[in-house]
Amino acid sequence: MTTTTTLKNIAGALLDCISEHPDDVESLIDGASRVLEGKRLLHHRDAFLEIFESLYNERYGIVRADVVSTGALSASQVSDIESYVKRHTGKDTVDLHTIIDPDIGGGIKITIGNEIIDYSIRSNISKLHHQLTI
Repeated sequence: MTTTTTLKNIAGALLDCISEHPDDVESLIDGASRVLEGKRLLHHRDAFLEIFESLYNERYGIVRADVVSTGALSASQVSDIESYVKRHTGKDTVDLHTIIDPDIGGGIKITIGNEIIDYSIRSNISKLHHQLTI
């Protein structure tokens, strides 16, 4: 069994236990940590947390979206982006993470899973340059 499969199995079992016993979350997480330690996988905790988050989001219909912009987004902009992501994915709940990166030059870049929706100025300039050189 691969490490990823083992981590996914442990994360899935933890999620099932939390669903069945929501009042025991802390002790269940402690138990999962002991299992990871016993299997000498504690150094993979970041991957484990990503897998757990993915399984949790899938089970509860949540979509994670990372939004890159040149500066802080207003509440209105965040609301508009969340609405766009909901329409785009068909999910009811969006877990929106904002990242500030002045190097995109303006606009935004949205990452949903493996899909990148790039409305950045840098990307648009690059596309225009490519079109003009063909």
